[in-house]
Amino acid sequence: MSYNQNQNPYSFGASEPPTGALPEHLQPRRKSSATRIVIIILGILFFLGLGCCACGFGFWMFSISALETAVKTQFQDDPRVVNELGSLDTVKFDFWKSVEEQQNRGRQFFYFTVTGSRETGAIIVSDQVSNRFNTAYLITPDGSEIEL
Repeated sequence: MSYNQNQNPYSFGASEPPTGALPEHLQPRRKSSATRIVIIILGILFFLGLGCCACGFGFWMFSISALETAVKTQFQDDPRVVNELGSLDTVKFDFWKSVEEQQNRGRQFFYFTVTGSRETGAIIVSDQVSNRFNTAYLITPDGSEIEL
């Protein structure tokens, strides 16, 4: 048996596959990139949404902090507050009590838990104009309500 230089010595006489282009029905299927594009778009939308939520939450926290500061500034020297609670130490916004007050009073009120040097009470405010609250109530530790 003679050896042909152009023949593969390991083919044992089997014919080699054609080296040209395969017919269309025999070509390997191209993977669709549509799925990849959809996943990328959904990922981008997810991270944009996450970023918007984070910025919105940060803005909301900044706004609440500004309201707490405005309440403390306006009422720290009010003689009725000083008489009932002492000098104001902390002012904290209470979201759920604000919702409850809004339902009870029929309009939007902000509920702040206020800790003074002697007692703890609450201040409920509404109608802020130029960093001043036109409507405000002090709730004393015994539960009575004083208009400020």
